[in-house]
Amino acid sequence: MGLLAGVRPVVPVGAVALGVLLATVPAAYPNVRKSQNNPTDTVLAPIKNRGAYRKLDLLGALSLLAGSMFIITALEEARYDYRWSSALVIVFLILSALSWSVFVLWSWYLHSKTSTNIESVFTWRFFETRIFAGMILSTFLCGVPFTVPAIQFPQRFQAVSALSPLQAAVRFLPFGLTGPVGSAVAAMAMTKYKVSPVFVLAAGGILQTIGTSLFSYLPVSGGVTAATYGYETLIGVGGGFNIGGLILLTPFVVKGKDQGMYRLLGIFGDEIVWLIDLCYLGQLSRWALSINFESLEGR
Repeated sequence: MGLLAGVRPVVPVGAVALGVLLATVPAAYPNVRKSQNNPTDTVLAPIKNRGAYRKLDLLGALSLLAGSMFIITALEEARYDYRWSSALVIVFLILSALSWSVFVLWSWYLHSKTSTNIESVFTWRFFETRIFAGMILSTFLCGVPFTVPAIQFPQRFQAVSALSPLQAAVRFLPFGLTGPVGSAVAAMAMTKYKVSPVFVLAAGGILQTIGTSLFSYLPVSGGVTAATYGYETLIGVGGGFNIGGLILLTPFVVKGKDQGMYRLLGIFGDEIVWLIDLCYLGQLSRWALSINFESLEGR
């Protein structure tokens, strides 16, 4: 008991919300009226049926979890404590590649085998058409220029311009407010004026590229210049174009049962690519600091 003295159990808020949903959401949601099940049954009801366990894709779930854990651990360790040439990072990268290979091959096998009852974690239908593949690639890539600035810009304002957190938040508003505006404009252009989604997504990518490129040329000393707000606006509007266009395009391209998986893929891709970006920034910062320290020691 002495070892546990002072230790307080911590329950994530998400676990409480998950428990409430499992205990209250009907088993046939959202098609409760069309379902043959008892309306009072919740999503926990199928657990009592042993046949439901045969539909679980255990190998796909485990290989997806292993591949994600190994790549994230390798990137985090390479970012801080280890070099890319270290044995730990190399082993984790190899294990991640093997896990992802197993996941892809197993998903293809379940797709090609029509007699199986296993419901695959990842549907192979996303790779059967160019539209699906293009949307997945766009979802993986367009979120990073929209997510990374949300963290990097306020930090830059505080570290470079010596602003307080409140002042940095105020100067971040041009980015935060123009994102929803870009999404609204993209939705209006695609629905009311029948603009092709390709042009909307292309315009968003161009605006993000211009904004991030110009933002990188801002001075690393002094206060926040007026041009900073313009570059933030370009990045925010471009990100709104991309995210709003993809969200509006999803119901027309992705079938109802695949929409949830597509959105989860978007979140997962954003996190992985964002982590790769942070790892690159960490390595670049370490290299720049080492050069500065060497120049200071030589004086």
